[in-house]
Amino acid sequence: MRHPLFVKFLLMLVLSLGAFSVARADEAPISVVFHVDYADTSRYSLTLTSVNNLLDAFEAELKPVEVSMVFVGNAIRFTTDSNMAGTPFDAAKDAKFNADRKLLKERLESLINSRNVKVYLCGNTLSEAGADSVKLYSGVNVTSSGVAKIAELEHAGAAYLKIQ
Repeated sequence: MRHPLFVKFLLMLVLSLGAFSVARADEAPISVVFHVDYADTSRYSLTLTSVNNLLDAFEAELKPVEVSMVFVGNAIRFTTDSNMAGTPFDAAKDAKFNADRKLLKERLESLINSRNVKVYLCGNTLSEAGADSVKLYSGVNVTSSGVAKIAELEHAGAAYLKIQ
């Protein structure tokens, strides 16, 4: 043992980091709900970026986090490949959206599958769009009312965020 102080220092550092990690694992998760109720593709892309940034920030600090996204109204277009022709949510003629659709879908699916983001779609919106003709992306859960789901999540302690 040439450097016993150095070895003791390393041992103390490793033990303290381990204790820090255990302490963080016992923390209650920070809960956030993103309200998505718009058809604007750029705004939605910014929302996806914000979700990722939030997750990155809390994960870097070893803080547990739970993120939900609730889609209402015009935002249904971001949860399905259907153009919903003949409904109030018809997306067939939106060139920017259709050009970006595949990438937006991949980004949302990545959040669902890799980052454990919970995604909900308003059942009222789905009914208005003609539920029989709309096939939702995997991981999108239908809730009876989007605004009620937001209220429920907020009541349980979630912070409300909506990208403007």
